[in-house]
Amino acid sequence: MKKFHLILAVCVMVVMAACSNSKSGGYNPETTKALIEKVQKNEEVTQEDYSEMIDQCEAAFNELNAKSDEIKDLPADKREEAALKLLEDSDYAQMYQSVLNLGMILQSHQGNLDEDNSKKLEKLMEDIEKKAKENV
Repeated sequence: MKKFHLILAVCVMVVMAACSNSKSGGYNPETTKALIEKVQKNEEVTQEDYSEMIDQCEAAFNELNAKSDEIKDLPADKREEAALKLLEDSDYAQMYQSVLNLGMILQSHQGNLDEDNSKKLEKLMEDIEKKAKENV
């Protein structure tokens, strides 16, 4: 049981630290990839791009929380297995890596965010911290 909580807490905290309702309707791997590539190619990143980065982090955060809640609702003897299975899921792994990349971009570009995006990111980080405390 402690192992499950540790695995779950680490997963939730890393994804949450990297990056809550996306304008695009949820996490979108293609959108996330395009945003990351834009930064990698040193193209101009607009406030709308930053906003979408935050939205994608939020959407992934929400998906992760939903999966986390599903696992918490399982019988105790099934939780660890379900958490490990989630970690082996290739779609989850791709989402996880993309969100980590977006989180690093947002962190390094934090000084470029306008007031609205700064507040939006701050609110997301507060939500993340709150959820992380609930999961520990």
